[in-house]
Amino acid sequence: GINDIVVVGGYYMEKIKKVLGNSVKYVFNPSYETTDSIVSLWSAREFLKGNVIIMNSDILFEAAILRDLMRKGSKICVLVSPKWSPEKGYKVAVKGNLIVDMAMKLDGDIFGEYAGMVIVRSEAINKLKRVLDRCIIDKRFDQWFENLFVEMALAGEKVGYLTIKDKWWMEVDTLKELEEVRSHFKKGAV
Repeated sequence: GINDIVVVGGYYMEKIKKVLGNSVKYVFNPSYETTDSIVSLWSAREFLKGNVIIMNSDILFEAAILRDLMRKGSKICVLVSPKWSPEKGYKVAVKGNLIVDMAMKLDGDIFGEYAGMVIVRSEAINKLKRVLDRCIIDKRFDQWFENLFVEMALAGEKVGYLTIKDKWWMEVDTLKELEEVRSHFKKGAV
């Protein structure tokens, strides 16, 4: 049921276009070398309408995870893995069924690790765009787009989460992780 895919990038964008061809739309972030993902998301704001899934491109996952996220009921739903490492990953703190904080370093109880994907339903899109625009106006170009959801939660917006329990996913940041992914797929995983 996903019809429109938008790839936002800068680094090696021409190579990405060669691989993906005309199957997706492209948005180029000309300041990718000096800004973070919040500027990339802002560059694609014209596509923020209806139900939107925002994800990092270095995440690989079972298709069932995406289906589960699309069925989740909350207006904003962040994907969270209960497995996390103190050295790596964007940690998540929750209270009840809502996210209260996300950061690389969190104090207090850590519920899990952010798994690189968020769904924002149509009824929350305009609020997301307002927070995004405010960050750009305030010149917070060095932030990750995930900070928007923390800001929204702190302002009282209900930011829910979906826990990945027994499904496979992986963020690929290192050559070792790339080899793990290759090994996973050589075993016939889908």
